[in-house]
Amino acid sequence: MWVDSCAVELGTVRAGIRTNTEAAALALARAFRDRVVDDPQAPRNFSVQFSPRRDDAHLLFWGGCVAARSFDPDRILRSLSDHLGAHLPPLPGLVWVTSLPYVRDGRAVLLPSRFKDDLRIVDRQLRAAGYVAVDTPRALVDFASAQLVVPDFVEADAGALADATAGVLRRRAEPTVAVGRYPVERWVFIDNGGEWGPVSRAAATRAAILDIVDGITAPDQDLVTTVARFFTTVRATSMFPGYTLAMVDAVLDRSPPR
Repeated sequence: MWVDSCAVELGTVRAGIRTNTEAAALALARAFRDRVVDDPQAPRNFSVQFSPRRDDAHLLFWGGCVAARSFDPDRILRSLSDHLGAHLPPLPGLVWVTSLPYVRDGRAVLLPSRFKDDLRIVDRQLRAAGYVAVDTPRALVDFASAQLVVPDFVEADAGALADATAGVLRRRAEPTVAVGRYPVERWVFIDNGGEWGPVSRAAATRAAILDIVDGITAPDQDLVTTVARFFTTVRATSMFPGYTLAMVDAVLDRSPPR
């Protein structure tokens, strides 16, 4: 049974939040109180489901789709905060892109968002290899400095978030990526022809510009020049999901089996 928590203001968007426990619903309303608005008609966009069973993961739903899955309830709430923040406009000089970010050893890799479900399935394998997902529907990129920016746009109250997970089963800790800036090491694009390998700077520039969803009004020559310069330090590679472990190989920068 769902319990309504609150509605929050996210620029031009209002999002409703609900949980499956009354205690968590009250705590989340406190956690996001600086953005809470009185709007009973706001759609219930985000639903947090804490599992009472050790063998079942906690879930974050965005609409009717699973947006995050974890045995660590704190990671679910971090994902909720990051999903809310992804609806806010980027800071000047930054852009939102649809690609999904992973971080290892302080460096970032961007992956095609089309395969978010596949990436979620192999999350534990990627973590074992040192890659930690930023559980967000898009990535914030500074093309000028070639960095992934992990922001804290909603500034949720940490104490209230802790109250929301009090008493919730935690099968294992799953640390998240800290707020900050991370040099982008690779950007992986889809090759619908099934090819794997390096992508030319011109092709990568075009693909990256098409990946932008917010932060520019229209592409111009300055943007093209900035993005092309970005790919002088960032490696662009292609992949195609033609076999079971393709997403693992794409993240780990491994060649496909022959």
